[in-house]
Amino acid sequence: IQYMHENLVAHCRDCTLLNILQDPTLLYPDGFHPVQSWMDPSYKHLSRPITRTECWPRYYIIDFGLSRRYDPAQGSPMEDVIRGADRSPPEHIGAAYDLPCNPFPTDIYFLGNLLKEEFVHKGFPRASHDRSWLYRPLRFLRPLIKDMTRKEPARRPTIGEVVERFDKITRKLSSEHLRKPGQRIHRRDRKAQRARQTKNMSNGVPALPPYTPPTMVPLSLEMRVFYTQTRTNHEGAAIGQMLRLVDGAQKW
Repeated sequence: IQYMHENLVAHCRDCTLLNILQDPTLLYPDGFHPVQSWMDPSYKHLSRPITRTECWPRYYIIDFGLSRRYDPAQGSPMEDVIRGADRSPPEHIGAAYDLPCNPFPTDIYFLGNLLKEEFVHKGFPRASHDRSWLYRPLRFLRPLIKDMTRKEPARRPTIGEVVERFDKITRKLSSEHLRKPGQRIHRRDRKAQRARQTKNMSNGVPALPPYTPPTMVPLSLEMRVFYTQTRTNHEGAAIGQMLRLVDGAQKW
């Protein structure tokens, strides 16, 4: 998504769970049954998965049927709402549904809501999305997710800011923390998970694979408005939006 946004392309409305796929080849060296994934391809034995600490699977984003490239010279993009799998963005609800909106902040919302619903709150009642119900190892994501899913699209961070903040907060986490499972696991599996964690730490297996930290180039005020604001024909209103944006950025 960062690569797309940097090239002025918005996924537009549907970078949600069903459109982010994982190649399971490395996680299941011996394969798995296409219907009952906990069984091997012959359906005679249990499948043998390995952990993401032992490999680093590749993920794919699909479904670019609504994606579009925009020209900053024409101002911030405006698109009519077309609802996808996730229908919860504030700009897609109620009276806002009939108003065009900038698709870039909506992409940010979808990614933030994916983290919230499928990881941080996974397995908890939807009505209980308060701090006490957060999945403990992923609580560090809460401030970032909160900003990514703000009601006002203009107050959401750009994708570059999301990547930069994610990199900074994960660098502060201990190796032990980074080895914890990303989702809740059954009580019967916790002992085996802790044993794997201890073994990997004693053998010096890194919690994350080597990678090059992203190089961030600060956006100009005009480009940040392009990625976050809705277009207006009133010059005074546009200037006011930019000033409020600068004030909000300083508060962040």
